[in-house]
Amino acid sequence: MADKPSKTEFSLNALEKTSIGLPENETITLNATRHERAHAFVREKFLEGKWRPFTPLPPSVDPKQVPGCTLQAVIGTGGMGTVYLAKQNALNRQVAVKVLNAKMANDPGFISKLRQEAQIMGTLTHPNLVGCHDIIVSKDGTSLLMEYIPGHLNARTLVRLLGPMPENYVALVLLAAAKGLAYAYEKGYTHRDVKPDNLLFAFTEDRPPQSYQELFESPDFRVAICDFGIASTKKNLLDYAKEAVQEAKENDNIEELNPIIGSPLYMAPEQAISPENVDCRSDIYSLAATAFFLLTGQPPFPGKVIEEIIAVKTQLDLPTPVPPAHPLDHEFARILAKMGAVQQEDRFQNYDALLERLEALAAPYSANTSFRILTRRYRKFLRKALAIAIAFGFLCVAGLYSYTWWVEHYEDRLFISTVNLANWTGALSTWKQTFDAGHPMIIANEKSEPITFRETIQPGENFRISLSLQEIGLISMVLHQQGHPENVLLKITCYRKFNGNTIQMDVLDPKKDDGSLTPLPIPVALPDTLSQWISLRIQYDKGHAILWNRDTPLGVAHFNSTTFNNIPTEFTITKVSCQQVRFNNIAHIRQKYTNRMKDGLERDDMATQHD
Repeated sequence: MADKPSKTEFSLNALEKTSIGLPENETITLNATRHERAHAFVREKFLEGKWRPFTPLPPSVDPKQVPGCTLQAVIGTGGMGTVYLAKQNALNRQVAVKVLNAKMANDPGFISKLRQEAQIMGTLTHPNLVGCHDIIVSKDGTSLLMEYIPGHLNARTLVRLLGPMPENYVALVLLAAAKGLAYAYEKGYTHRDVKPDNLLFAFTEDRPPQSYQELFESPDFRVAICDFGIASTKKNLLDYAKEAVQEAKENDNIEELNPIIGSPLYMAPEQAISPENVDCRSDIYSLAATAFFLLTGQPPFPGKVIEEIIAVKTQLDLPTPVPPAHPLDHEFARILAKMGAVQQEDRFQNYDALLERLEALAAPYSANTSFRILTRRYRKFLRKALAIAIAFGFLCVAGLYSYTWWVEHYEDRLFISTVNLANWTGALSTWKQTFDAGHPMIIANEKSEPITFRETIQPGENFRISLSLQEIGLISMVLHQQGHPENVLLKITCYRKFNGNTIQMDVLDPKKDDGSLTPLPIPVALPDTLSQWISLRIQYDKGHAILWNRDTPLGVAHFNSTTFNNIPTEFTITKVSCQQVRFNNIAHIRQKYTNRMKDGLERDDMATQHD
């Protein structure tokens, strides 16, 4: 069977002509595919404003022919008869009256089935089912009084007027229809004729809706399933099946089949080949086929020959709909695939399972959402989001720990970045940059001239430097006012003698205001020997500076002078009188990090030992 129906000539049926206000006896022939035939024509009439949910009552029809009712307009015409909009006089309410044609009215078997439909519809009270009020038999015919759904828009008419329905609205329609079918099945009835023509949409305006959004957002909107003409219980399924097969062979127009025998385009395969197995899963299949039509504008297996359609259905699952706007949501496609499986065992086995999935699917499009429904709809996404959140939490903790470690070991890293002549200014050509065992180092000798560290040392900050005199000699370093090397606050002189290293500290005399320096006595027992590096720290603060040798304080310089109190300073290496002096572990420790140093003491493990 071809994937697409071939083009052919055909005429609009009576229902299509009355829906656009044309006389039934007017002949109109179109050349298009079977499922394109009415859409373009009806859509044109819709745009011209000629489409109406019902047409005026013909003069030949007596408004009083149905006892207790006044017929007002024609809603539609089909093979069974005509459906009218009427007023039920006793209760002063609008109803839909199905008046059977003469052939059907004189068929005792059909009347019996009609009574059964009325009884079924009368026992079912649900917002998503069309209710039945009464069945009237008189000398003028047989009529069925049903609940009137304002607008009398069915799904087929809507798709012809507005085109394929967006998937968000289809999800809401499926949920509403499944609720109605679930209620009927709980009462013991299987509909057996779920199709677009039997899904009605309430619309109170006396005009067609301009868009799906207008329809679905109208205050009185609802979806209702109608036509329980072949609804059945398990008891009478077999009898109906035999009659359905016989009548189907006598009817060439499968889209306008008498609703008593079902519609091969939308029915489940077992409904045609093994009707005794029909149950709720059959209606679920038909509901999926109806959704396919809503999404695409065509049935899933189009065709004209009943046997061919049924043969294909027994072999293939319902295809995945391809909406014209964009690909179908993956979750929606999975639900429809499960609903439309060939084998009943592969479908949803009950309405509870189906409703759970449909509620979750429709939840984002409904105002009445709940956390439980949303979690079902997005359970896979939520699991992934939870895993990502946990991983992100671990990363945050690890990041916080890493940052804390980074701050705590800030000094350890500084010597790598600051033992670089690029951080100094002055006679750099007389100095040498090198590495020793992978450690950066700068080297000077007696020919090296003064250099100054580029960064300014503010009050509250520290400056650390490690040096090693390779031969007998000395080196002088000063802390002075920024831009004024002559204004010295602290002078440090390191000597190497035969018996080891010694340090001399000259500080600004607080009793004088002339900038003169005074030597401070240094502790006799210094930890430095000839094989050790001299590790010094200048702890500069407001009004004073402390010189440390590793964990031993060597002296405190006080700056009571207003000239030298609380000023930015610089560190300069002023004199080298030694064959070779090596420097490493040079660090400018900014104020925000000094608070993390315990008691202001330098940790021994920060120093790098070299011969």
